[in-house]
Amino acid sequence: MSRALLCALLLLAAVAARADPPAADLIVLDPNFFTVPEEDIATIQVPQTVVGCKIVYEAGGKPFKP
Repeated sequence: MSRALLCALLLLAAVAARADPPAADLIVLDPNFFTVPEEDIATIQVPQTVVGCKIVYEAGGKPFKP
């Protein structure tokens, strides 16, 4: 992982921690963030978001199937 990407993720985590309403507890990334070439990171989709142990977003309104 590049240093710039790591800094961006840490900044995002810091901002999310102070968000009101609270930021997501968990997001599902598709494809896997750690297997995508760095130049393709911008194409990663978020098919599901979880806040407070509840699914609050599903892409297309359908359950995410890994």
